[in-house]
Amino acid sequence: MQAGHSTKSIARSMRISPHTIKVHRRNIYEKLGVSTQAEVFALLSGRMAR
Repeated sequence: MQAGHSTKSIARSMRISPHTIKVHRRNIYEKLGVSTQAEVFALLSGRMAR
C-alpha cells in the first residue's frame, strides 16, 4: 500500500484496474485481521518499533 494515495492513483501508477487494488487490499486486510487502513498502519508501526 502506498500511504496517502487513492485507489485510483495507485491503479494508475501500476497500470491495473482500481478493482484489482480493492481486491488485493481486502485480501491483505483479511490476512492481517484488520478492517481499516488506520489499523494496518498501527499494526505495522508497532512491528517496526520492536
